[in-house]
Amino acid sequence: MGKANGQIDIFNKHRVNYLQRLPDFHVDLNRFPDNTVIVTEIVHLDKDGDADFWASQKRCSKQNIDVQARLNFKRFPLHAMAHDILMLEGELVEKKRYLERKKILKNFLEQHSFDRIRYVEPFDDGKPLYDGEPEGVVAKVVDSQYLHWKSQYWLKIKHWEDIECKVIGFTLGNGKRSNWFGSLVIVHDGICQKSGGGLNDADSQRVTAILRKAERTSTPFRTDYPYTAIKTDLKVEITYSCRTKYGKLREPRVKRVLYPNQPVLA
Repeated sequence: MGKANGQIDIFNKHRVNYLQRLPDFHVDLNRFPDNTVIVTEIVHLDKDGDADFWASQKRCSKQNIDVQARLNFKRFPLHAMAHDILMLEGELVEKKRYLERKKILKNFLEQHSFDRIRYVEPFDDGKPLYDGEPEGVVAKVVDSQYLHWKSQYWLKIKHWEDIECKVIGFTLGNGKRSNWFGSLVIVHDGICQKSGGGLNDADSQRVTAILRKAERTSTPFRTDYPYTAIKTDLKVEITYSCRTKYGKLREPRVKRVLYPNQPVLA
């Protein structure tokens, strides 16, 4: 996000413009000195100050400022967690060392005291952060310059966990998966959600055959997507990055299918 030639903008890494979707930052951005660009993570902070990714996605996914988006704007205010800076008042600083850029960024934010933009402190030891069950951490070489593509100097380390879930239904597949199921509808800890991906073609074909033969039943959970509810002993081992504040799994993928009557491996 930043200001160039008197115009404010917010872009994601795919160059999608989020300016109209995120009016939270218009006031702060208009206070930017011209030709200044910083790098941030947009989050909604709950009452405890923790990031709520579900609420953040609900806000950021809205492309039009319709009635529902305006309600979410009031319900889920956003903050920008600033972790890097590319340009300051026309000076290109992205090629400076990482820790030098952090000092420039911190000084800039302290000087202006923005309402919704906060500075992200660097940590020498990422293990306590990783053990705290966040979505993951990013390890950076301290003397690296800013690169606009993936590199060996910045490594995103995901925090993956596994959980066994019961299959209660499926959605229809489309495209290359038109002959198979789309996603599995799973239950864990009394919570219902979808999980897609992770299976090879052989497992997808085998699971589809089981789903087709399974007895149909009424849907035990209300969802915002259509699915076919079934009775089956089929279970799956799901790997996920973290849980939302509501208990749902983030980035769930099928790690292993626990077929009925199959011995459980230690």
